[in-house]
Amino acid sequence: MVKYIEELVTNQILRSEAARNRLDESGKACVCNIVTISRTMGSGARIIANKLATEIGWSMWDKELINSIAEDARVSKKVAETFDEQKQSEIEMFVRSVLGDHEASGFMYAKHLAKAVASVEKLGNAIILGRGANILLPRALNIRIDASEKLRVSNMIKYEDLTEHEAVAKIRNSDKERHRFMVHTFGRERVENAKFDLQIWMDEFTNDDAVAIIKAALSRKCTCLLK
Repeated sequence: MVKYIEELVTNQILRSEAARNRLDESGKACVCNIVTISRTMGSGARIIANKLATEIGWSMWDKELINSIAEDARVSKKVAETFDEQKQSEIEMFVRSVLGDHEASGFMYAKHLAKAVASVEKLGNAIILGRGANILLPRALNIRIDASEKLRVSNMIKYEDLTEHEAVAKIRNSDKERHRFMVHTFGRERVENAKFDLQIWMDEFTNDDAVAIIKAALSRKCTCLLK
């Protein structure tokens, strides 16, 4: 399983590096090269994030990959090897500036998570799905994807092959768990004051619409040009 995750991480690193090389060759360095996508279960955000990453050629980091960098020493080392000492020091400084120097056991996951997100930010040309990345990276293009419970349930029935009762239960449990995770990890004040550059209500748009809207926002926020 670790080897499989390592391969996924390597592939995403290569995608970020390839995107950066294309911009370097064009002489258009990207100032804003991170998109974070916060979402609710069943809103379609994962499909949107994957489609966006494919269209613009950036890497995509979901909960599984971010958690692996945060929790698995081998995966974390593999990512760290991508950076020189200066960038590694910058990542450590970022974590301390965001979270301080506490070492309490209950605090350690937040510290490792912040380091994982900071590592992806240093790679650049990346999309981060969930994990509170919008709180950790306020200068990124921070997107929120949401939808009515009716649409979310419909999507879960369609894509997860659940009954309506199962879909409703899973969505409501997910909402509670996500909120609990965010408050526990970042504190209630940060969660309640979190801001987004763009919030998309999916009852009004298709997945393709959402991708087009994010690309338009990204082209306005960034100095690089997207194809």
